[in-house]
Amino acid sequence: MKSPLDAKRISACIADKWENAAPIFGTQPVHMKLLKDGYSVSAGNEGTSYLVDVKDSPGGGSVTTFYKHRETLIKLFDPPVTICQSE
Repeated sequence: MKSPLDAKRISACIADKWENAAPIFGTQPVHMKLLKDGYSVSAGNEGTSYLVDVKDSPGGGSVTTFYKHRETLIKLFDPPVTICQSE
């Protein structure tokens, strides 16, 4: 998905929302890694369940690719990916 916002801003937003996505289970482990052209954010208790790559676009803005390693019953990690594209 495309956004007018830069990769750093979107990645930090997703990381923050994922970390606090399931308060009943406590803070979730989230990792944010710097890439050559953006950031990679991952979350999951037993291995990586969710991963986004957010890359800066040459013409401005960014492009986010969302991967799910496995479906979980908790759907709280999906909305932040979309919400953070415009926050």
